[in-house]
Amino acid sequence: MESTYNLQSTPKGYVLIINNETFTEGDYEKREGSERDYDDLKILFRNLGFKCKSYYNLNYKDFTKVVRSFALMDDHWKVDCCILFIMTHGHKDRVNPHAVDLATTDNKFVSTDWIKEKFNSENCKPLMNKPKVMFFQACRDNGHSQMLVKRPKRAHAQDGAQPHISDLLVIHSCLPGYGAHRNSKYGAWFVQELCSVIQQECGNMHLISILNKVDMNLRQRFVKENGSCFQAVYFENWSFNKLLFLSDEAQGYYRAITTMLEISNKKRKARKKPPASKPLMITRGEVKKALSGVIGNEAVMALRRQQLEEIPQEERKIAYLMMWAIINDYLANLVNLEERLLRRNSLFSCNLSAKDLRHPKIRLNVHVK
Repeated sequence: MESTYNLQSTPKGYVLIINNETFTEGDYEKREGSERDYDDLKILFRNLGFKCKSYYNLNYKDFTKVVRSFALMDDHWKVDCCILFIMTHGHKDRVNPHAVDLATTDNKFVSTDWIKEKFNSENCKPLMNKPKVMFFQACRDNGHSQMLVKRPKRAHAQDGAQPHISDLLVIHSCLPGYGAHRNSKYGAWFVQELCSVIQQECGNMHLISILNKVDMNLRQRFVKENGSCFQAVYFENWSFNKLLFLSDEAQGYYRAITTMLEISNKKRKARKKPPASKPLMITRGEVKKALSGVIGNEAVMALRRQQLEEIPQEERKIAYLMMWAIINDYLANLVNLEERLLRRNSLFSCNLSAKDLRHPKIRLNVHVK
């Protein structure tokens, strides 16, 4: 069973929510409907046991300051998780095709690579080995060639080691080269589907399963729109190798199931296996009679049914195979057997089954008519 991230702190973690709705410079239109996304996300994460820090309409200076300050919070030492949710206009990054350039209200841009850098092993030590989840609700189509973009700078830690990013899951609302659709009344498709699925399934699913269901719902919307508005969720996994449950109920259920399976496996391993001598009690004489047609296979099985009843059900198949293992001694004389049966004007058939891995014996069924 896969291991899980442990969310036992109170609060479980801090959530940074940024929504840029109105843009004072540039040609960007107002992101109508995003106010509903903003309110729904705050309610959602508070109900899940997180503490929210929310900001509205940030320019370039304030945006970078808020992200940097959030990453440097000492309170991260006291919690077990961290979530970022940024909603704004965006474009595909010209340097890294997997990244997005996020627009600030003054028509400047911040690369998602710069944001991720603020949470690496050097810049955000309180969150090392803790789950970090970043959501970016922004378009990822081609942008203008002349844009001021805040990008990360390659830096080394003080001890000379290369800073690294781990336990980070990045979720984009759309694929590279595509747009993120939004309803002017009900909000962004991705945000609304995410809130809906989390409310319905957080007690049963871990985060990756929730996101997979969100992706399926977005594809269904694509079908309902007659194929005019395609949107799919895009993941970046940075050593996010454990399961993250957002609710205590789901995490407790998963641990209970894991414990039951571990106990069951221990019992199965500890159970005594029957000795190999029991199913091998058939005599050579009985085998000769079976091959000559005096008695049939069913009669031979009935002779040893008493011994087979002492063997566990799952081992009986192997026991039957082992009872007929003695027939291997007669494979070398199969030609003589065929001649003898033909002299009696009998029809016969032989079936060699596959070898059993634990008991590499060949089973030979001979039916004499």
